Amino acid sequence: MKYTKTILTAACLLQLGLYSCRKQEPLKQESAATTTATKFAEMKTPQNFKWATNNVINIEFQPIQNDTRKAVLKVVDASGRVYFKKLHSANESFSTNLEVPAHIQSLKVVFAGVQKDFTTSSSKVNLNLK
Repeated sequence: MKYTKTILTAACLLQLGLYSCRKQEPLKQESAATTTATKFAEMKTPQNFKWATNNVINIEFQPIQNDTRKAVLKVVDASGRVYFKKLHSANESFSTNLEVPAHIQSLKVVFAGVQKDFTTSSSKVNLNLK
């Protein structure tokens, strides 16, 4: 009884030591290509591969005649990330170039409770805020 705590502690440390010394198997990696290139010029990419990491979109907002509302004009993506934000009068036209990541496929314009969706595939977008 006198050495029970000491024996249990030693047994736990011995067990921990033995299990921590196990050899870990290396991760298996799948080969991406069957051929290897030795020079940069030998590398081939698919024809439809997009090298651009961002898209530049020209957005034009058409004015609403005789509308004196002022509200925040926002351009957001599907997850709610804001790419552009401005206090805007509805009776003024506005144009801007917006740079967004290439993986973004669609954006949404929000102005005074009105939402308009558009795709980023075209480089110019005309929006009417009515």
